[in-house]
Amino acid sequence: MNAPTAAPTSAHRIAARMTGFVERRAGSIVLVFLLLVVGFGMLASRLRIDQELRRLLPDDYPSVVGIDRLRGEIGSQSDLYVTIKSPSRAANLAFGEALTKKLEGHPDLRFVLFHRDRAFFDRHALLYADLGDLLELRRKVILRIREEVRREAYGGMSLLGEKDRAGEPATEELGFDKAAIEEKYGAVEDFKEYYEAEEGTIVVARLRPHQPPTDVEFSRALQASLQETIETVSPVGFHPEMTVALDGSYAQIDKRVRSFQREVVGGSLGSLAVLVVSLGLYFRSARSVLVVFVPLIGSVIGSLAFAAVAYGVLNLVSAFIFAILLGIGIDFAIVLLSRYRDERVRGLDRTAALQVMLSTTAPASLYGGASTALGFGVLAIADFQGFAQFGVVATVGVFSALASAMVVMPAMLVLLDRVRPWNPKQRQRRSERMNVDGANPRWFAAAVLVLAAAVGWAVYTIRHVDEIEFEYDFDKLGPQKTAGPEDIGYRDAVGRTRTVAPAVGVAELPQAEDMYRQLSALRRFAPSTAGGTVVDLA
Repeated sequence: MNAPTAAPTSAHRIAARMTGFVERRAGSIVLVFLLLVVGFGMLASRLRIDQELRRLLPDDYPSVVGIDRLRGEIGSQSDLYVTIKSPSRAANLAFGEALTKKLEGHPDLRFVLFHRDRAFFDRHALLYADLGDLLELRRKVILRIREEVRREAYGGMSLLGEKDRAGEPATEELGFDKAAIEEKYGAVEDFKEYYEAEEGTIVVARLRPHQPPTDVEFSRALQASLQETIETVSPVGFHPEMTVALDGSYAQIDKRVRSFQREVVGGSLGSLAVLVVSLGLYFRSARSVLVVFVPLIGSVIGSLAFAAVAYGVLNLVSAFIFAILLGIGIDFAIVLLSRYRDERVRGLDRTAALQVMLSTTAPASLYGGASTALGFGVLAIADFQGFAQFGVVATVGVFSALASAMVVMPAMLVLLDRVRPWNPKQRQRRSERMNVDGANPRWFAAAVLVLAAAVGWAVYTIRHVDEIEFEYDFDKLGPQKTAGPEDIGYRDAVGRTRTVAPAVGVAELPQAEDMYRQLSALRRFAPSTAGGTVVDLA
């Protein structure tokens, strides 16, 4: 049975030429497509996820310029910590000393700090005293000198009577109590000889790498090198219960990246599985699953290859582009395949059904997909690089899905039909036996209730839209931590406020002096508790 005759339009003529080309070159089209997918897959395999927040902003932003300047002038300010645990403090210290010697001269480390010699600070302690304390000490020293001179000159003699001497103030103490001074300036915690906690059962070595922890490849290579060195030193040789772990931002970011990558892969595979099951239930044909997903997955791989060439990395926003493109791109293939199947059910042969599909449904899918792709493309002009990259890659992905659905899928239908003809049968649908009367009072009442609920929800949403806030604390975006006592660890040994990256201001000399004066004033009012803000002027 042939297709009904009608006045040919440009869409029909284009569809006829495309159908003829697909019929003649079906094998070549599929072969070239598969070869391209293999090449695209090799390019896409180089793609990695970059979690550095700096990548989300343009290079000329003041904040980004400041970060680059800071990194160039003072380098990374993040530390990597080696946590040594065992019941023996002596064994922990011995292992730490041995590890420090092994790490001396490591090309990726600026310094290794384990044992801190306090001799210099003890000899020059007054260099670190506040100006007010120095002036008070000067006053006391002057008074003491006067008192000593008077005693040397006059001995026990005095022009005052016994009654007057009884009311004379006693000599003022200088206040050189070492324990009190160390407690006042926090020297007990800030200038400990070793970073230790729990009476030395936990000892920490502090390492300062050259590159920041956001350089994931550097961080992983460094941690692998350190693990090899730790195994070479052999912790169990110092104590059978000794354990050594790497902690700090370098280890944490590496764990987050690995977790994020697992979630991206898991989410993409999960969405793919849901789509496969849904498609199989709808078409009830393994052929349909094959002809839909081979072109679709190939088009998504092609878009990832484009991202690898154009950007080299995916940022935090575009990391889930695979799952998103699967959900968007499958619509085109489902609509086109449904039209092809319906035309075959009506009795058209393969060529006629393809021609009807390409002349009627394909243009609508093309315009709809183009509008979706261009909508994503508008994001390319955004300054926020997370949206810009996502928009560009999504645009390429949508157009790729359109092309594969209109060219590759028909070619696969032709090849499979030559091997095993597809003659789908008409299925009676429930909708054909249903008689829904819109004038029925029950239907009218249900429609009114649904409309009222929708309007009410819309009004509520509009009235409370200003209450929606953004979450800027990335720690809250991770998995929820279970409540309970926190284990003693490297933060307690080093100091919880010192395991957080500092806020650093870079300025010219006059500006730096103003900043110092303002921070000095702020320091007097900053809480000194562990949970408070500490302003360090060192």
